[in-house]
Amino acid sequence: EVEKVMKKGASVDYILSSIYQKMILKFGQPQPIKLSEHKPKVVFFIGPTGVGKTTTIAKIASRFKVEKGKKVALFTADTYRIAAAEQLRTYANILDTPLNIVYSPKELNEELTKAQEEEFDLVLVDTAGFSHKNEEQRDETRELIDQLSDEFEKEVYLVLSATTKYRDLLEIADMYKENFQFKMLFTKLDETAFSTCDCDYS
Repeated sequence: EVEKVMKKGASVDYILSSIYQKMILKFGQPQPIKLSEHKPKVVFFIGPTGVGKTTTIAKIASRFKVEKGKKVALFTADTYRIAAAEQLRTYANILDTPLNIVYSPKELNEELTKAQEEEFDLVLVDTAGFSHKNEEQRDETRELIDQLSDEFEKEVYLVLSATTKYRDLLEIADMYKENFQFKMLFTKLDETAFSTCDCDYS
């Protein structure tokens, strides 16, 4: 698309500016998690194994609790990966915030209702990482999200590693798009060429 509007002999600055404008039009502006004024906010993190969902949740929980003074609770539905719950429990202990392990949509709603009594501002839900081609786990995750009670405001983030090949990113996003409505969150930017950009990821 940039080539269509490129002028012959254009400067590097002009080329970069054109690329940047095209990217902004494609992606839009970054939107941080915004708390609801009317309902508790429940945010699900989905995505392939190893992209950094659990670590990302810990960082977001820290931002809202430590920097913004909000009440945060952590939930995990990742009962597949060995020691997944323990990893999140370690973060929960450091942040002095509760952690709940859930095995079904019904249990999630029950535990969220209990958490509501504590008036949490934000609940972050870790889900099992799986290949986008794993239909069984994909259906389980979709059921967990779809059956969330209307008492809560829901938001879903597809977490992807910036180190993943572009073609694979497209395939993963397309597969998830068939089953979920989500926003995208990229991790491991420090492990790619993007680490040289002067960006504010808050």
